[in-house]
Amino acid sequence: MPVSISFMVKRLWLVPGLLFLTSCLVSQKFLDPVNWPKQIGLLAITPYLAYLATSHNLHPRRTLRAGFTCYLIAITLVSIPSIVTSENLTRTIWGTWGRNNGLLTQILLFSIAFIVFLLSSNSIFPKILVSGISFFFIPAVIYGYVQYFGFDPFDWSQKNQIFSFFGNTNFAAAIFSLSATATLAILAQEKRIDRKLVLVGLLCAILFILINTDSIQGIVSFLIGAISFVIGMWKARRKKLKNLVLMSLILSSVPVVNGILGRGPLDFLYQYTFYLRTFYWKIGLKMGLENPLVGVGVDSYGDFYRGARPIEVIRLTTIDLTTNNAHNTLIQIFATLGILGLVATLIFVLPATYFSVREIIGESNDPWKVACSALLLQFLAISSISIDNIAVAIIGYSVIGLAFNFFLKSKISVAETKSREVVRKGNPVKFDWARTVSVFLLTPLFFGFAWLGSFSDRQLAKEFRSSLAISDTVGINQRLETFKLLDSKTPFVQEQQFQYMIAFAQSTQQDSAALDLAELALGHFPKDFGLLDRASVLAEKLGRFELASQLRLRQVNLDPNHPLVRIYYARSLFELGKIEEANFQLAKASQTEEFLSDAGRQYRDLLEDTINQIP
Repeated sequence: MPVSISFMVKRLWLVPGLLFLTSCLVSQKFLDPVNWPKQIGLLAITPYLAYLATSHNLHPRRTLRAGFTCYLIAITLVSIPSIVTSENLTRTIWGTWGRNNGLLTQILLFSIAFIVFLLSSNSIFPKILVSGISFFFIPAVIYGYVQYFGFDPFDWSQKNQIFSFFGNTNFAAAIFSLSATATLAILAQEKRIDRKLVLVGLLCAILFILINTDSIQGIVSFLIGAISFVIGMWKARRKKLKNLVLMSLILSSVPVVNGILGRGPLDFLYQYTFYLRTFYWKIGLKMGLENPLVGVGVDSYGDFYRGARPIEVIRLTTIDLTTNNAHNTLIQIFATLGILGLVATLIFVLPATYFSVREIIGESNDPWKVACSALLLQFLAISSISIDNIAVAIIGYSVIGLAFNFFLKSKISVAETKSREVVRKGNPVKFDWARTVSVFLLTPLFFGFAWLGSFSDRQLAKEFRSSLAISDTVGINQRLETFKLLDSKTPFVQEQQFQYMIAFAQSTQQDSAALDLAELALGHFPKDFGLLDRASVLAEKLGRFELASQLRLRQVNLDPNHPLVRIYYARSLFELGKIEEANFQLAKASQTEEFLSDAGRQYRDLLEDTINQIP
């Protein structure tokens, strides 16, 4: 029995529905409300999305072969540096806590792009995808209003902020801005007055909550998307005016950017955080250039940041203000996965960007191609100054897949026309039993793997929900034993989870247990500066100066410019009778003591006191 057109359209709507509603998943059963539920959901639905994509693929053989080849090359190239530089299974597969930079998530994002590429052969799917970016984030907008009016039923760690389901005001603003641009594109094509009024109301509602996130990033990105869409929709008879406006916008962006950086006549636009990001970009490029082929390791930017930053950054930001991300997607990938990871990403991004720019400046008659192009340019603008977030990335890679389809289709169709090659028009793949069984097998398998990966997070959240009095020694010891057993039960314990464990042990005066946990954590994350510092402080407090000196030396190697670390290192050396070496460390600390000016007089007093103690 043939499948009706209406049934096929309904199934196509499932794709953006599942993708974008998955990006809104949150749960208070996780320590991190930002990503774990989203990663679990995304991994679980991918087999079904692939099933739909292969069912609705109408690409000619050459187009399909080219797209699939690009997909295979991308996942192969991103896998090589991930495996070669792997030090920890958690970070390699899932990335750093709260991020989406792990190998598995990157493969999933490439898969989204490829799935959308397959489905985009259906002429109605571009409209469905753009509409989905508008409509399926309405729940997130509503929850934003709940937070705006102070009725949030959840006791999040962050208060009095509008971050909706995305954990951060900037991430929420990015989502709202993309949804607003998609709504504008739908509004521009709607003919019925009643629907136009509804869309105007929705657009106003999105923009209001976007503005109230207090994120300039979101407002600027919406302007980029909206202006790109409007320019792209201008017709040929206005080509000269279109080119004039484009040139004016490009030229005017120079003083605006300079003003944001605090230079020129528009210096009142100065944004301190944006200025900081220029340093993060330079440091990321330095990491990549020093490790050009495979980078410093999956999501390991934070491990190498202290050693790579120049003195001018320390003076600007203070010694202890650091970051674990380059705040630019391509630079982050280059720094952590090298040229191989960068090429893997650009395989999809470059053709999609080329198509989008050409579509905006050209004479397009397809509003959905223009909308896709505007959304892609907007996503690229966001990802050029922001930390990666899985919800934003899901939208971005969906649009990349759409634009990649348009690019590939145009190039191969031109080549086929010139060569007069006869190709099949394409037919849907039959729903054979093997693919159906595969979906039902892979979906629970993928969900189970993701659920296993989140075991430690869920277990810690469960433990922390019940409060213990410091006098409850039995309860405290039981909880500490639970923490220690986590490492043996699952390979996916993360840095931040160890930090929770150690902080709890310290708060209950269980310093010896806290040190044991810190040493266990450092076995997995040997370059984590924060874990090294916690372990060093505990070792010093317990009088284990040999261990303390070893830990401090590892800190010095990670951050040679940190005077406070050298002071404590010298104190441990003094306790061990290594006077000459202690004096050498104090001399080094004296040279860099100026970086502690932000910390107050107490550190200088510590330096002087230590110098007086050591002969």
